[in-house]
Amino acid sequence: MGAALSYESFEGTATISEAHPFWSVVTSLNEKDLVFLGHSFCVLLRNCVEANNTYIPGSQKQLSCHVELLLLLYKLVDANPKLATVLSKSCDISGLVSALVYVMYVDTQAKTGAISIATFVLHALSKETAFALALSRPFTLTLPTKISSFNGNHFDLLLVAAYQLVVLTEGPWASALNEYVFATLKNVAYHCKVTSSVASTQLVGMLPKFIPSLPSGAEALSAVTHILDIINILLLCDFKGSSSLVFAVLRGQSLFEELSKLQKQGGECGKLELQLVM
Repeated sequence: MGAALSYESFEGTATISEAHPFWSVVTSLNEKDLVFLGHSFCVLLRNCVEANNTYIPGSQKQLSCHVELLLLLYKLVDANPKLATVLSKSCDISGLVSALVYVMYVDTQAKTGAISIATFVLHALSKETAFALALSRPFTLTLPTKISSFNGNHFDLLLVAAYQLVVLTEGPWASALNEYVFATLKNVAYHCKVTSSVASTQLVGMLPKFIPSLPSGAEALSAVTHILDIINILLLCDFKGSSSLVFAVLRGQSLFEELSKLQKQGGECGKLELQLVM
């Protein structure tokens, strides 16, 4: 399997399909096969949540290869983008997103590398409009984690997970994923709305981590710009339905006043666009 996954190691090949017979098959799968493949991945990846979400520990067998499954899924989506489309339109996106978020949360402690792969999978899926629309479905599952409880949709779940990764997880390995996290949120924000006050508060609550580093950090400037863009997109697309986000912005007035002062000082901070759609 390792040789099949590492198709980049086959030098001198014009296309992925020429690198290995396995990838030749993957790139030529028809829609029926892709649907079967997508459903199978959803069922297998949901196992890590379902096996740990029972009243009787050990009552359901848990697979021990979810990291390898995630890696294989990411490679398959990378090799055949049609799989991302099929996953978004024909598969249980709610279960898949819940499983990916659960893996991301657990891996902040285990640090097996699954959090990176889960982030890359979400980023690949976020380019699909059907995936973004599916995130509007209500989130009713209780994840077996200490992640903040809330009432909302799956986009709210992504925001809560993003806060967990961006703000509460320390280390350069986590900071390197921030760009992918923000890009994922921006991709889907055009088709989603925030319905949870918890998610809204945590979206605005990402700003305090980066504001102190703004005068001297390009990474902080990029992060603050992304957060402001996401807030503006959500307000622009559905202002009336974003009352919780409007309230969170008003509560965080001091943060925006501080950003305004930094913007007036010029330099890199002068590039900030602080005008919110209110």
